[in-house]
Amino acid sequence: MINPQEMTGQDLAFELPPTRAISLPHVGRQSKYSSRWVFTRLFLAVGLALFVRSRHRVRVFGEVPNRRQSTLVLANHQHDLDGLVIPSLLNLQRPLGRPVYCVASQRLFEPGFFAVRMSTHFLSMLRRWNFAKLFAGVGVLPMENQPLSRPDASLAYEIMQECGNVRLEDVFTSAALTRYRLRKGARLRALWNRANAPLALTDGALRNLKPAFRQFIRDRERFVIEHQANQLASTLEQGETLFLLPEGRYSRDGRMAPLRASLEWLLPLAEKVYLFAVSYDVFRSQRADFVARVVSFEPRAYSGAGGQPLQALATSLKAARPVTFSQLFSQFVSSLRGAHDANRDVSFSAGEVSAAVSRQMAELPATVFVDPELVHDLSGVVHSALANLRRRGLVRSERGRYRFTDIGGKTRDFPGVQDIIRYQSNMLQETVRAGVTALTGRALP
Repeated sequence: MINPQEMTGQDLAFELPPTRAISLPHVGRQSKYSSRWVFTRLFLAVGLALFVRSRHRVRVFGEVPNRRQSTLVLANHQHDLDGLVIPSLLNLQRPLGRPVYCVASQRLFEPGFFAVRMSTHFLSMLRRWNFAKLFAGVGVLPMENQPLSRPDASLAYEIMQECGNVRLEDVFTSAALTRYRLRKGARLRALWNRANAPLALTDGALRNLKPAFRQFIRDRERFVIEHQANQLASTLEQGETLFLLPEGRYSRDGRMAPLRASLEWLLPLAEKVYLFAVSYDVFRSQRADFVARVVSFEPRAYSGAGGQPLQALATSLKAARPVTFSQLFSQFVSSLRGAHDANRDVSFSAGEVSAAVSRQMAELPATVFVDPELVHDLSGVVHSALANLRRRGLVRSERGRYRFTDIGGKTRDFPGVQDIIRYQSNMLQETVRAGVTALTGRALP
């Protein structure tokens, strides 16, 4: 075990040793498929499906074929539901067969992950729990997606793997520790105490560490990420199905983030690639409305000299996302606000909304997929959505006209989004541009 008192910046700037010389964090090492986990996986898949459908509305158009080998399934990332709905659907397709391996954040394999994602009543109970063995057993594979902006508890947990429960003052800077309620000589485990866990599990940065440990984490992360990437490659080479969210983080403005460059070397290893293009019709009902479309993608068509498979994949994923009422409605509201005045108070009637949505649908490129419910019953969708917005207190009605009670249009389903109107409008514009590119082969400015 490493002695932190003897660590210096010079000591830690070392050539990383072979795997056997440095212990990996609890990342859920992939082993040969074991049938003893099949019923646990089935139970979790059924439980997730029932839970999600009891609280949310789920609609999926198309499917990934049941018989498949070496298959890569990708989706755009907007919400926690992305990582719950899609894996449960894929696993339930063949419940007694081999698992669908799902890539998740390394944070999922660390203590306290669920404590900050559930009610505060569960914080004291879950803040020290680590479900790494369970996740590894049912086919979840870790990937480090926050190399520079990890929570302090995550950094502390990784250091504990090598150094033990050492003193916090030996590891973190004094400025970082002033944010916590600590006794003199407190050790790393104190970050999971009731008073410190809410902050330690959600906030932090590599700069909070002292220089020696900062360098130690940097060097160790390169080794761990390489190991995790090899796991993903091995999964596809063995003919399995692998699901991942290639953006690596949520969209905060409705636009897709750049796809991780590491995806480019995974694509050739898959015989088939399928895209779950996901939208959320946030204004339709009080429950989050998950709407997805499944399409196939052929990366080999873009391989070779001059090929850009990642760019083509991103365009295909954007263009395949279902166009929903919320997107068209948000585009209409944005046009009323004006390009430079997001806080402008605007009013509208149900008839004006119907006319604007109908006009926009007629102008969409032929490659774009529109929610069938909107196509078949535009008037019904508009009236039910406006009634829902009133029930949720997002709009008020005055003599047949509607106004937003919150100009930004915030919603509890997307707490990190400051302006859900702009979010939905941005997503529609990006989908349309990608649809035009897919149709003409030329990108719009």
